[in-house]
Amino acid sequence: MIGETVTRVDGVEKVTGTAPYTGNLELPGMLYAKLVRSTLPHARLLTLDASRAEALRMEALIVETSHRAGPYGSKGVGETAVAPVAPAIGNAVADALGIRLRELPLTPDKGLRALRERQTILRTSGR
Repeated sequence: MIGETVTRVDGVEKVTGTAPYTGNLELPGMLYAKLVRSTLPHARLLTLDASRAEALRMEALIVETSHRAGPYGSKGVGETAVAPVAPAIGNAVADALGIRLRELPLTPDKGLRALRERQTILRTSGR
């Protein structure tokens, strides 16, 4: 086969959009599932109320993983690598304002909220 043209048997169907894909299959008695992922990176689930899911006429399975970090520290598909400037920005904010945030990702809104909370604490403590 090296050096020869190979004709794909499903090429025409894929190009014309008529090829069957698993996402388009519907079979009798087929089960459906939905994967729900956290919208907060590095968050930890402290409590879980599964009563709404259990009240439905279906079986709800909650699967937790140990989230082992990959070779670059990412914990899942689609979690991008962190740019090295982010810690530098966090340190600059901490040095300038005296506020160190532990909630990731560091955003301007979180920094402003922390600054407002710090000012409230300083005012109420008489400093």
